[in-house]
Amino acid sequence: MNKAEMWFNRFCANSKAFKKLEANPDYIDLACLAATLSYRASVLRAVKFNGKKREAALARKDGETIIKEFLCAAINEKTPFEIDVVYDIWNKIYKVYKKYGIDDYTYGNAQKWVNMSIKYYAVLLQHFNMENSLITGIPVFPVDGIMIKHIKKEFNISFNGSWSQCNDIDYLKSYIQAVKEKTEKKGMSLYDYELNAWES
Repeated sequence: MNKAEMWFNRFCANSKAFKKLEANPDYIDLACLAATLSYRASVLRAVKFNGKKREAALARKDGETIIKEFLCAAINEKTPFEIDVVYDIWNKIYKVYKKYGIDDYTYGNAQKWVNMSIKYYAVLLQHFNMENSLITGIPVFPVDGIMIKHIKKEFNISFNGSWSQCNDIDYLKSYIQAVKEKTEKKGMSLYDYELNAWES
């Protein structure tokens, strides 16, 4: 069993959202599911909504729409996930939360949601044997505690502070780029490297 299918079995197959899928999901269905499945990990124990549950729900709805459209556009246009476009989506998500007054939402939260959505989408496309030629071009990975520890151990690249508290978008960009340079030397994409790190 490949690493993507192991991830699917561990984190997708038994989820309520996945079980609600139609028998033959399309790209839009899977994009919506990817955004839904990845949301919780981006804010769990990281964001205190401070009595703004309604605003948080509206921000989540808007964010899911942004991510769904982004994922579907990449498939429809058969273009790679351009790094600058990914960064732009981080920024859009971040601004949505600020618009609704969620003051402690950070770029760390935004990158985790967007990057994790890309990962989930790739895993789901592979599971359903759908168009997945874009997977080799994924230019990011979800920066989180597990990956930070793994990267420090393997590459001796440190992350200053907590990913969920990081509000420096340029620092996040440079960290991912530094890791990408190391994985390329190993002959691995960031997508494959991250899957292997989680299952190692």
